[in-house]
Amino acid sequence: MMYFFYMNHNYPLHITDATGSEVILRKKPLRIISLVPSLTELIFDLGAGATLVGRTRYCIHPGDKVNAVPVIGGTKKPRIDRIRSLNPDLIIAAKEENRREDVELLRTICPVYTCDIQNLDQAIEMIRDMGRLCDAKGQASVIIQQIEERLERLKTSPPFSGSAVYLIWENPLMAAGGDTFIHAMMERAGFSNLLAGEKRYPVIQMETLQRLAPRYLLLSSEPYPFGQKEKQAYAQSLPDAKILLVDGTLFSWYGSRIVKALLSFT
Repeated sequence: MMYFFYMNHNYPLHITDATGSEVILRKKPLRIISLVPSLTELIFDLGAGATLVGRTRYCIHPGDKVNAVPVIGGTKKPRIDRIRSLNPDLIIAAKEENRREDVELLRTICPVYTCDIQNLDQAIEMIRDMGRLCDAKGQASVIIQQIEERLERLKTSPPFSGSAVYLIWENPLMAAGGDTFIHAMMERAGFSNLLAGEKRYPVIQMETLQRLAPRYLLLSSEPYPFGQKEKQAYAQSLPDAKILLVDGTLFSWYGSRIVKALLSFT
């Protein structure tokens, strides 16, 4: 009897993540846990949804598939014991969404890939990494090509033009600064972020917002769920501004949803 052994030349796979940590996979990961909502959706769009064995309660897309994946807690409070019991081969995390102490503890269970996305170039590179991690480089290339094509179209015809402030929280008022992915998406849509000189998500006062006098005030659906009530209140405080309720996932999710976001901008 003859035996044939096939080597998978993709492994071992070495990838350095956004924290400078080297992620080493000895074999194709068949059990993945995602702690990042936008990357949970990306994994499905890469055709690797069957490998997901855990997600956070905030991982809600794609709605017709993600409900079959067990919940392992939230982004800030993942259940480490539950994660350990699921025996994952790979965990996906984000520097902004997940606590460092949790990530360090999770690294004792299995390799952890941590992203840190502030602009579209970083998002594209992350999608390429995820394609390699999920053994789906071809599908990752398709998604990247779709993003790049839509970005090219937006160069000459952005849908908006004018100054803007993007609010993510109501009490206290918090907005998107210039070193965020939200800022990058605002620029692509044609908005000029009046808080581009601020870091991360600054707390601002209503007086400051009135002094800035943005042409557009963008009220996000997440993490704070701004609605018609808040829109009406801001319209009284900023009578000259155009108040827009926006889908927060289109501005802050840096996975395959970028394609849908850019399409909505065209």
